[in-house]
Amino acid sequence: SPAVNAAANNSPASTAAAAGRPWMMEDGGSDGGVSDGGQNNGASPPLNLQFHFQNSNTDFLNEYTPITCQSQRAHYKREFNKHYDMYRKSHDILLRVKERFAHLQTQRNAAQRGTPEYTRIKNEIVAEYERNRQDAAWQEARHNFQYLHEKLAHLKKLVHDYDTMHPANSNSVPPPQQQQQS
Repeated sequence: SPAVNAAANNSPASTAAAAGRPWMMEDGGSDGGVSDGGQNNGASPPLNLQFHFQNSNTDFLNEYTPITCQSQRAHYKREFNKHYDMYRKSHDILLRVKERFAHLQTQRNAAQRGTPEYTRIKNEIVAEYERNRQDAAWQEARHNFQYLHEKLAHLKKLVHDYDTMHPANSNSVPPPQQQQQS
């Protein structure tokens, strides 16, 4: 079912991106996390947020326990939607920075090693890195993103688990019926 497919994917952003709107339990999608698409050309490793930005705050694991009733399920969906906008804003900030670094990396890869242009671009990458390291808004977005990514995936999994165990009680919307052509 669509609810099972959506909940099985642990990327809230990808589901919304696929649907073009905030995530709802009924939508599906694929992981649309921040990465470099594997195009590192032997240079820097790809950006892996799971590795680079470890989240040590797992309070949501105790706060959001397995669902036992329909009202708890509805509450978890409301909680997800309440936090989703901040998740998207944080994701967008990180994505802009990632795209800037990808652009600089492309320029550096096009420049011949040892030339003044190569050195200028390399220095620009280092300066950009230092600016981001000192930028409180970027630091906050980085931490918020990882925390909310894990929290929203946890909520999604709990709803999925409940829906799997109680299919008659879920609010899943069936997919639209295809009209038969005569």
